[in-house]
Amino acid sequence: MKRLSKVDITRDNQLCDPNLLENRGDMPVKEEANQEEQLLPETLKFGKYTISPSDGISIKKGKDELRISDYMRISSINRDISTNEESYELEYYRSSLRKIDRVIVPGESLTGMRIENLMKYGIDVHAGNKKIVSEVLIKTKEYAKVLTTYNHYGWSRVEEKPIFFHENAISRDGKLEDYKLANSAKLNLIPKGTLDVWMAAYETFVKGKTSLEFAVVLGCSAPVVAYLSQTHDDLKTMFVNITGQSSQGKTTMTMLALSVAGNPTSRNNGLLKTWSSTQNAITGHLNHVNGIPIAFDELSMSNSKNLTALLYSMTEGRQKSRLKKDGSQREIAEWSTTIISNGEVSLFNRLDNNLGLRVRIMEFAHIAWTESAEQSEAIKQAVHKNYGHLLPLFVSKLLASGLESIDVEFEAQRQDFLTKIPETETSKRISIKLAAITTTASLLKKLGVLDIDVSSLQNFLIENDRENFDSRDMSIKALDDVCKYLVVNQSKLLRDNTVQTPFEVIGKLTVKYTGSKKQIEVAIITSQFDAMMDNLNYQDAKVVIKEWQKKNILKSEGDRLTLRKQFSIAGKQERLTTYAFEIPEEYHDLLQNLPSQDMNVSVASSFSTRSLDNASNRLPVEGLQTITEQDF
Repeated sequence: MKRLSKVDITRDNQLCDPNLLENRGDMPVKEEANQEEQLLPETLKFGKYTISPSDGISIKKGKDELRISDYMRISSINRDISTNEESYELEYYRSSLRKIDRVIVPGESLTGMRIENLMKYGIDVHAGNKKIVSEVLIKTKEYAKVLTTYNHYGWSRVEEKPIFFHENAISRDGKLEDYKLANSAKLNLIPKGTLDVWMAAYETFVKGKTSLEFAVVLGCSAPVVAYLSQTHDDLKTMFVNITGQSSQGKTTMTMLALSVAGNPTSRNNGLLKTWSSTQNAITGHLNHVNGIPIAFDELSMSNSKNLTALLYSMTEGRQKSRLKKDGSQREIAEWSTTIISNGEVSLFNRLDNNLGLRVRIMEFAHIAWTESAEQSEAIKQAVHKNYGHLLPLFVSKLLASGLESIDVEFEAQRQDFLTKIPETETSKRISIKLAAITTTASLLKKLGVLDIDVSSLQNFLIENDRENFDSRDMSIKALDDVCKYLVVNQSKLLRDNTVQTPFEVIGKLTVKYTGSKKQIEVAIITSQFDAMMDNLNYQDAKVVIKEWQKKNILKSEGDRLTLRKQFSIAGKQERLTTYAFEIPEEYHDLLQNLPSQDMNVSVASSFSTRSLDNASNRLPVEGLQTITEQDF
């Protein structure tokens, strides 16, 4: 077949070969400005039928050729790799536009009554010719190119060989010509602009600025994470939350990270999604994504006050099981990639206090990602016009060098981190995530894709991990949360040497002295402790208690977790089971009317740290200054 520039063809009810137009002065040829190329269709003959670009579809009757319709044929058969269903690309003459056009239609549209629906695309089919047209179109399948289309993204396998699905299917030997991104693709991975312009922007605005180099590496980490997830359960998906005040460059950082793979905006199926979507929509965005970075913009837009269940699903890389109305299992969405979230508030404010989930999420807070509004705008402009080039280049080089290079580099990076971050029960899990990022950076540099300062990036990650260390130590965080709760609700604590009893008793304060050092011990009634931890959104109070025992925070009897204490409530002496521990010194000055002082107590309503507005409704204890969580 002959390849020509795309042209509009004007003719009198007849499609002509553009080469013949040179000899016909009455037939103007308009060459389109975009200079796109298309294949000039061939004339096909089979049996009594002829399909010609100049004469359309005709049938031989004796010595005559009877015209049936304008030109049309199946130019390609598209087999969906996920469903194995076929659709057809029809190439046809569209008389209203006076040019050859193309449309993709489902396979069943070529038979029966459905074929008349093709009229809406300007195809010359009607009740009088539909039977013959259907027969002829089906026959042209024998001459059509067969393509495999895909609507999933990132790593897969074809004939037991690793393939990466981007705009093209990338293998170790190059692009697979018979594979193409489906027209219905939900992610816009079609490159725009040039790699050279993107690289120029990187050299000018990003290189040497560790926080922005991190953004680029984070975007490129998606295929590395998806690859490593096959052998590391703690790395099913990398989830990174960027939080801080406005004008710190969070959106710019996010767009820069996404631009390595595709459209970094929220328009035209871009990779930037929104938290305002439903949970099903969010998991739908992620389904079949195995190595393409996805971002969710502005956490405050989420309608969910508690995102614990959704975040478990997102970091697990799997949607929870659901049933159809008939009781059968729905398709379960699955993914493995790098997910970026941003917003002005910490993601942990929307989660239950759960150590497992905190380890799964990396948060970078209050970082000035860009140095000025001008720099931020320049980066946005560059990545808005130039994107989708770097990631396929990186993957091509990974495949060419052998994917085992990822494993080797990753293990070296992980061992290095284990010598540089504090050794805790979670350090091994944390090291895996940190190493995935520096592995990406190191390979980008070694393969000649980007010049990255890997050492500075590692220090950046270690410093951020150090700042988040306390929030991951659930026992220390729980002690801090409980003490704040007790300060706000101290009117519900009995004091030694007092005869008055609070309306509601949750525990008892005792003061002891070791020399001149004052120690304040609190004993919380076990049933009240469980309710309090539930109020503070800790899913299992026993986990916290056991962690306190390991760190010798608890005051207990023998090998028990509890301590029995004498309580005087409403003139009645009771010996109750409690969890007892010492209040840290930083809270001493916030506790008023300690046991050595007299105290008048009045009724106080319960207080939820999740509902700060209720604090103003508490009835203050006489002689006590009202303290709310805002005071912290």
